[in-house]
Amino acid sequence: MRQTFSTTYSSEGAVKSDNSGLLLELFENTYYHLTGSSPAREGYVIRILSTEDYWRVADEEGASQIKASAGWCCRHKEDGIHMYVNADNLLPQALSIVFHEVGHGLHRILNPGQWRDTPRESHIEMMTNRAFVEAIAMAFEAANLRVLGEQTGVETSHLSDDRYIPDSWIGAIVNSVAALPYAEIYGLEGYDRGRLLIWTAVLYDPELSHLRAEFEANGRLSGASLYEVFLKFVNMPGADVHPYIASVTPESFEAVGQVIQDTVQKRTGKRGLELPELSSGLYDSIVLP
Repeated sequence: MRQTFSTTYSSEGAVKSDNSGLLLELFENTYYHLTGSSPAREGYVIRILSTEDYWRVADEEGASQIKASAGWCCRHKEDGIHMYVNADNLLPQALSIVFHEVGHGLHRILNPGQWRDTPRESHIEMMTNRAFVEAIAMAFEAANLRVLGEQTGVETSHLSDDRYIPDSWIGAIVNSVAALPYAEIYGLEGYDRGRLLIWTAVLYDPELSHLRAEFEANGRLSGASLYEVFLKFVNMPGADVHPYIASVTPESFEAVGQVIQDTVQKRTGKRGLELPELSSGLYDSIVLP
């Protein structure tokens, strides 16, 4: 797996559907190392499609709104839970999409009633639910990316000297990170608020104090530790979701915002050869604990 990933990770161009075997090999091996199971055993059917076929399936499924997305979960079929990935993306991006969408699928398998049992009477409650759902998928995505790095020796949580990204991309990360506390206050953006929730859980949940200690000692969490966050979130009863979020929300976001910005700066501060395509797909592994 190390040679496969090291070679394909540095290649230019999109995955393309005729190279989907490489994508699935990396995904299945990483998934097994993280969970001890296999996607087939869990009932996933991952469909790697060209843009043309991806759009066609979206129309057939009555979900034309997902054409703007690079991946989509889920449709329940007789042979399992179908997830759709647009293969006309760089390998790291396509791989991240698969990990993220499978996180959504695994959420549905492990705790299908959670979404039903969370409050949803106001817009803020609905957006809070969306943030929690996305936090679950992003924790699973980042956990897999970290495990992939641990198994291959390829750095997947910060940009090393031989992986350069343009200042504009770093600026986009920093601006997004700076906005995270406001995402919590206004409750408007599910992805950024979900990222912030992972941070506040690791920093302020007493039951996860060992993860905070790991982060403070190592500067990041292992794949197994991020998977622990995923499992905590995904197994939570729906009625406990909003009280839990309140319990790990600090009165002020100044301290957590500084921790996040310092972490991201350390992970993106190095420079090397200009290979910006290699950064594609690593966003959540870079900005999460």
